[in-house]
Amino acid sequence: MTQAGDDRTQPIPWLGRAPAPPTRLPDTAELPIVPSPASPPPGETGRTGRRLWIVALMVVCFVAGATITLLASRGPRNELGVGPGTQESSSPSPTPTTPPPPGIGDPVRDTTIEFVVTEVSCGQNTVGEGLLTRRARGHYCVASFELRNVGRVLAILNVTDQYAVTAAGSRHRANADATAAANNVLFVLPLPVAPGESASGKIVFDIPEDATLAALELHDNGRSDGAVITVRPEDITVH
Repeated sequence: MTQAGDDRTQPIPWLGRAPAPPTRLPDTAELPIVPSPASPPPGETGRTGRRLWIVALMVVCFVAGATITLLASRGPRNELGVGPGTQESSSPSPTPTTPPPPGIGDPVRDTTIEFVVTEVSCGQNTVGEGLLTRRARGHYCVASFELRNVGRVLAILNVTDQYAVTAAGSRHRANADATAAANNVLFVLPLPVAPGESASGKIVFDIPEDATLAALELHDNGRSDGAVITVRPEDITVH
């Protein structure tokens, strides 16, 4: 118990020095200003994002288009190994077909006369019988024909207006005397054919011995263009 007058009741003097209190800024001093990060104006953030999406989309479209164009080219496709394989081939474009020229049995027309040559025989040395027999200088080619006047005016057919064309390109007029003998008449006169009427008979050509018949050129008259019938070797009966 502490007694009165005990030294321990006396205050203990403070030895040393207390730290100086911190210096306070005057009330009027300004605080330092720390700049804050700049914030975009309202709405600017959305527009920037949209621009980035548009740019990215344009880049993707450009790359895709360039890739498609590259793969569409045959050269790069083959180099990259994506071209058509051995079993895959591009379909060839259809080519127009030219119809074959008229031949034996095909009707051809010159002006008002429609001709059909039904048979051709070559290699004959003579035609006709008895007094009407005629001998060839080379060999005879006999064309059996049918004709019809498909016009509206009278047609007059002359034997000497008809021609045989050889494989070498030489042109030979029909022989009137041999044609008369082949048709069993002494003379062959111009044959009149009325509109709608038909006729048939034989026309005889005397061509060189070593020549091959290649075509017949048949005319309505001496001034017409004529109709050409192709004669193939397999169509000729050889005597």
